[in-house]
Amino acid sequence: MTVASDGTAYVVGYSWDAFSRYVARLWTVTKDFKISEQTLFDGGLEEHSRDVALDPEGNVWVLTEGKGLNLYKNGEFVRVVDDEPDSNKDQFISFQGNDMYIVTTKEGQKEIVVYKNDKVFYDITDTGGLLAKSKLKFSENGETYFAAESGSQKAKSYVFKNGIKLYTFDGSILYKMEVVN
Repeated sequence: MTVASDGTAYVVGYSWDAFSRYVARLWTVTKDFKISEQTLFDGGLEEHSRDVALDPEGNVWVLTEGKGLNLYKNGEFVRVVDDEPDSNKDQFISFQGNDMYIVTTKEGQKEIVVYKNDKVFYDITDTGGLLAKSKLKFSENGETYFAAESGSQKAKSYVFKNGIKLYTFDGSILYKMEVVN
């Protein structure tokens, strides 16, 4: 979910259509509680919503996972971001100024890729397996941070700074991360 400065909330999720396929949905809830729904569908067999964010101009961007990791702007399909995301894993979208950042786990849970606009920004491979767990966060001086967790049975959480592992936490899972300058 994301909330615009006027109080409008945008929520992504998915539900079944008339053919028992998962389809991505974008719900808009205004501050006076009027709700509208939009189906996001790229023509694939199924599509799950993953994340939503607003750019500085107020455009609504949604990530969905169908045949690939798909990007929508204001309900219209824009492009495939990744044709091999890891199914049922978290993917995140965020903005820093006009730059769009997407964090995703690649097929096989061994690699996290961070895109800046439409180019690979960080490509992080870990033989133990990593799962992306947060949107990219930004410090005042432009450094980037995100959280990940191990894909193995041993619970470990990690914080990455500028694409490099900064902290490791044993036995804990990060649910929320904020950058404090």
